[in-house]
Amino acid sequence: MRMYRTWYEPFDEQEEIDKSLWYALSQGINTAAMPADLHLWPLVIDAAERFRVLDTREQEETISEVKQYKPIFLNV
Repeated sequence: MRMYRTWYEPFDEQEEIDKSLWYALSQGINTAAMPADLHLWPLVIDAAERFRVLDTREQEETISEVKQYKPIFLNV
């Protein structure tokens, strides 16, 4: 049984959400997709309110950490 109403298994720990969002926003983008389940939105909003740009080392660490996960989209 899935905990969330999504077709994927979302991050649901604040630290995971912080790293994911902060990494994305550190790439010079202006927006990021919200999770499909509204129950996770408060965690994402909290991360956004505390956003800080990750330095190069922190970005590399984040990339290294997520290599353990299977991509949800195929590389085209």
